[in-house]
Amino acid sequence: MIPSPRKLALEILNRIDSSDAYADILIEEAYKRRPLKDVDKGLLIELVYGVLRWRGRIDWIISLFSSIKPPKMQRDILNILRLGAYQLLFLDRIPVSAAVNESVALTPTLSQGERGKSEQQRTKNFVNALLRAIDRGRDDITYPDLTSDPIRHIAIKYSHPEWLVRRFINEIGVDEAIRLCQADNEAPPLTIRVNTTAISREELLLRLSAAGYDATVADFSPSALNLRGAGNVTAIPGFMEGLFTIQDEASQLISFILDPQPGEKILDACAAPGGKAGHIAELMADTGEVVALDIKPKGVKKIEENIRRLGIKSVKIKVLDAVKPLPFKEGEFDRILLDAPCSGTGVLRRHPEGKWQKIEKGISELTGRQRTLIENLSRYPKPGGVMVYSVCSVLKEEGEGIVDAFLASHKDFILEPALPDAKYRGDRIVCGRGFFKVYSHTHGMDGFFAAKLKKIV
Repeated sequence: MIPSPRKLALEILNRIDSSDAYADILIEEAYKRRPLKDVDKGLLIELVYGVLRWRGRIDWIISLFSSIKPPKMQRDILNILRLGAYQLLFLDRIPVSAAVNESVALTPTLSQGERGKSEQQRTKNFVNALLRAIDRGRDDITYPDLTSDPIRHIAIKYSHPEWLVRRFINEIGVDEAIRLCQADNEAPPLTIRVNTTAISREELLLRLSAAGYDATVADFSPSALNLRGAGNVTAIPGFMEGLFTIQDEASQLISFILDPQPGEKILDACAAPGGKAGHIAELMADTGEVVALDIKPKGVKKIEENIRRLGIKSVKIKVLDAVKPLPFKEGEFDRILLDAPCSGTGVLRRHPEGKWQKIEKGISELTGRQRTLIENLSRYPKPGGVMVYSVCSVLKEEGEGIVDAFLASHKDFILEPALPDAKYRGDRIVCGRGFFKVYSHTHGMDGFFAAKLKKIV
């Protein structure tokens, strides 16, 4: 028997809470294990991502109507309530009765015997009564005051952890922080990067449009297309042929900042899942050599799969930790890409589970690794060569802070403008100092930072 999309959503939410897994991977696994109709796939995605995006607000609302607060609730019961509340408050097309009754039906079966049956019934009654109370009281829900307590107001109303909201406010102000949090809660388009060694963007656009897909040219990357309502990625014309890969526009622009040239030797130091390594090879017309590293064999396997599908031949893949000295000569590479591990605060619209998995103290651990990586890799560009440092984070201490500290202690490197070419509309995405810095709420793509560093001696 195939489980309902609501039951699958509950299983996925429980696994995310217990293992810090990624929602997209778990949903893909669910597809492979259980055949689902398109309408059920759509509901599964809506429920999982909807609850993850709005979990902070939903938990606040649950706490208003329940004497038992969310932190004290059993995890699966809390996720049942979250699913029910999300359907009640955010999905107009689902009747109240269906949202409530289906949530009650998800309540787990407990131990046998009269005591077990009685406890199970009490739990069902609790879920039923609480969801119906939320439905009746939805017009009376209030939030902390924006003027007197902006951090709590934004954190709760726009569903972000308080520590992250505090950092957003400190860096970009209250109004921009609200806009950024709002953008994080919007479903992004599916963005693809055209494999220009196999087909032009214009040709692929015509092919997708002819097949009935809502495809449009992206604003900044010359290899990007945006698709709306695309459904199963592997069913999109050209995917199995390697004509494109899934990659956000901001991520694509990192390879254009690196500006690889045909015949060069390039190091991609933290390469999994291989999107940028493949793009670098495409920009060099699959000539020269791209050495792609990852610390984990699983990451290397993912790189291999992506590169093989694209038909790329110039990428050499190795299991190596770029924090440690590498088996290369100093000055061996023309260009180095350090797309460093980071907090992922720029990609929360795609990975909303990250809001609840990451903790503030983890930022200092990440910046320590980022400093070690950039220091270690700085020995490998040749004189006149380039090193690009990038992160999918919008926090200054992972971006500008890392680069400024590096330049202060490395007079053999200088900062160059990230995208001087007008075809990338660099005036909108490169700041006055030359850094590439974009936000989802102002640029319509994932939040990213990058700096282009040239080795002068």
